[in-house]
Amino acid sequence: MTTLIAPPPARAPTVPPGVPRLSVVIAAYQAAGTIADTLDSLLDQTRAAHEIVVCDDGSTDDLAAVLDRYGDAVRLLRQPNRGFAAARNTAIWNTTGDAVAFVDADDTVEPRYVEALTDALAERPDLEMIAGDLLFERGGEVIGRKRDIDPFAVDDQVEHFFQRCYIGFPAIRRARLIAVGGFDESLRIAADWDLWLRVLLSGTAVGLVDEPLLHY
Repeated sequence: MTTLIAPPPARAPTVPPGVPRLSVVIAAYQAAGTIADTLDSLLDQTRAAHEIVVCDDGSTDDLAAVLDRYGDAVRLLRQPNRGFAAARNTAIWNTTGDAVAFVDADDTVEPRYVEALTDALAERPDLEMIAGDLLFERGGEVIGRKRDIDPFAVDDQVEHFFQRCYIGFPAIRRARLIAVGGFDESLRIAADWDLWLRVLLSGTAVGLVDEPLLHY
């Protein structure tokens, strides 16, 4: 069962009820040595993702050969190297699901990753963004949990976001992502922080699935 921590309902639902289709986006650059573990974890789910979209951002390693092993299970897009934000945007514009989640090409996810995020979005159709807790790892060992380091804010979410980035790797409804313009491709760092903030400022709130879903 998914434990969702969220603000009290503040507005009428903005989407139809039901479990949304989740598209998972991966921006990949020189990730041939790590992306197989990422994809294996995404394909070993209690509920399958609607699609997995990988954007190869001009890699010169063996990334394409690794991805070829997955056939139709992974949709591959390619572009010249334009940076992390641009690669994520290319993938977003090509998704077909109701919500989009982001995983890095050197991270892995828990088997309940898709199920927990989509159940939470279904439970709170008034929310446009749902984050999952995550574990920080170094050398294969867990060294911390995000919620312990950056406690989740239930109230005054925008104000608290300026004090600490308590949102990690969220799922966001695709329509909201498109409305706010995706990632700012002019930013070389903190493009994710910038996007989460713009989603909050656009009038929604964020909820948290209170279990570790991703290994960072």
